[in-house]
Amino acid sequence: MIQHYFFVPVDVSSPRWRTAFDSLEVVGAFDQLPAHLGATIVWCHERILEPKQVLELLGRDAKVVVLVDAEQPAGAKYWLEHGAVGYIHFGAAVEVLQSVAQVVTHSGIWMGAELLRAIVQSTHQQISQATTEQLSAEQLASLSSRECEVARLVTRGLSNKEIARHMALSERTVKAHLTSVFQKLAVRDRLHLALVFPK
Repeated sequence: MIQHYFFVPVDVSSPRWRTAFDSLEVVGAFDQLPAHLGATIVWCHERILEPKQVLELLGRDAKVVVLVDAEQPAGAKYWLEHGAVGYIHFGAAVEVLQSVAQVVTHSGIWMGAELLRAIVQSTHQQISQATTEQLSAEQLASLSSRECEVARLVTRGLSNKEIARHMALSERTVKAHLTSVFQKLAVRDRLHLALVFPK
């Protein structure tokens, strides 16, 4: 049976959670979560969640679903890029909560249909804009060899964790290289980088 933990502020709660799941615990502090999580979904409210905590939970074999007060495409993109596997309003209906749990338990990623449409539309606009953009030789020459390799691996769809493993670096170092790449190439995010970086 999957155990569910809800890591939420004290002012956030929903009776639907207990209706949706037989086995759950609500905690208000990150250190109240068990050291070993195993077959667990941790539903974390974004108001008290930090990206590094998502990585820590992933390292403890948990799946992370981010709960929000209002769903936003930028928020969904942000948390999914940081390792979350779901993004949903904290007051979602019982059936939706159960569907989310089923999808993420089977290695899927969840976000609402309207949100997905908004992200796809935004992505289409970025693609249209990026097709007219080209990186200058000067911009590319400004990258170190490690920054080039990080950028190349990002364009192949690897996460920071996967890049760190591939290059035998810490995730913090990968993130620092990626931040530098974004600045030097004047790109907005990973998608923009993938669209304009030479193949």
